[in-house]
Amino acid sequence: EKVKTIQEAREVLQTRYANDVSRMKRIYGVDIEDKGNYDLVIDTSQLTPDQVVQKITDYLKGRKLV
Repeated sequence: EKVKTIQEAREVLQTRYANDVSRMKRIYGVDIEDKGNYDLVIDTSQLTPDQVVQKITDYLKGRKLV
C-alpha cells in the first residue's frame, strides 16, 4: 500500500489490525487480543534478537520441548 504520511500509514495499519481481529473472531471464534490464548507472550520492545531467542529457548526447555 502506498501512503504519503506517517499518520496515513498508522491509520492503514490500525484498520488492517481491526479487520484481522474481526476476521479471526468471525471465522475461528478466537480473540487474538486475549493473551490467555497463547502459551508464550514476549514483549520484544526492549530486547535484542538474541534475548528473544534466549527467552524462547528457556521457555521450551522448561516445558521439556528442547
